[in-house]
Amino acid sequence: MSYKRKLYLLSGLTAALALIYVLSLVFDPDRTGEGNHSWLDPKSLDQVDGITVSGGAGEGPLELRRRGGPWMVVRGENEYPARELRVDDFLRVLSSRGEWPVRSASSAFHRSFGLEEGTARRVQVFGGPGLPLLDILVGRGDSTGREVFVRRTGSDEVRSGEDRLTVYLGDRVNSWYNLRLFPESESGRLDAGNVQRLSLYMEGEERTWSRDGAGWIIGGMELARPDRNRVETYIRGILTTEAEDFAVPGESPGTEGARLVLELDDGSPRTLLIGAADESGKRLASVSGNAHVYVLSGWASERIFRNAAYFETQ
Repeated sequence: MSYKRKLYLLSGLTAALALIYVLSLVFDPDRTGEGNHSWLDPKSLDQVDGITVSGGAGEGPLELRRRGGPWMVVRGENEYPARELRVDDFLRVLSSRGEWPVRSASSAFHRSFGLEEGTARRVQVFGGPGLPLLDILVGRGDSTGREVFVRRTGSDEVRSGEDRLTVYLGDRVNSWYNLRLFPESESGRLDAGNVQRLSLYMEGEERTWSRDGAGWIIGGMELARPDRNRVETYIRGILTTEAEDFAVPGESPGTEGARLVLELDDGSPRTLLIGAADESGKRLASVSGNAHVYVLSGWASERIFRNAAYFETQ
């Protein structure tokens, strides 16, 4: 092969490689933003103090607010404890980076993507007064059911990506309620290890469970072979008991039911008042230091009113 042919061949190969390199840069998802796209800037998460989900069919807008404390669900003039872990997960999904390629840049296709204002679900994330940190519209899923169409409010550009959003945009507002009788047990700030003594007063009877070193002293029940490990399970069950819903404002469990007192390791007591059962077995319950009244199902009440056999060694 002549020198000139070799030179032409090498020059051609060099040009081809250069073209491939340039094309790889142009179409690289990470460089174009398609594979490195997030709707909410992760750096702004510390600023977030409000979330609103509106539009579409359902019970009405969801409003979440945090004013220097835990997240709360706002319903009219009332506020209810929110599920902190669910809120954190939702913000994590919104701020996670992933592949969100552009599917359209024309408003003519908004309807086909379910992204018309008024019909799409609108998600706004706030960080203090002023414009929201995030304002997006979430439309329908694609034909595979694996992706969802999203656009920023005020923008014609439509993107699609893995659908991890719509699970948070359901129609039931109470899916965001922290319905645990002791809301702080959700995050582990209160668990069975914090309880030193438990007293249950019902129908003229008193039962007590007092911590004694690594074990428990059980009073008020005749037990042949008490299973002290069951006490830890019993207390943990009470702390994690969830209600069905919050009661209508103004309702009260009254004074004719049962009273349960937990004495904590910091010296503070928590008193749980449980009303009498209605025809369906449901009861109203309230906890000291908590302004809300809960609706307990019959099943949830059973976790509190265990019979003596539960504490016997099996």
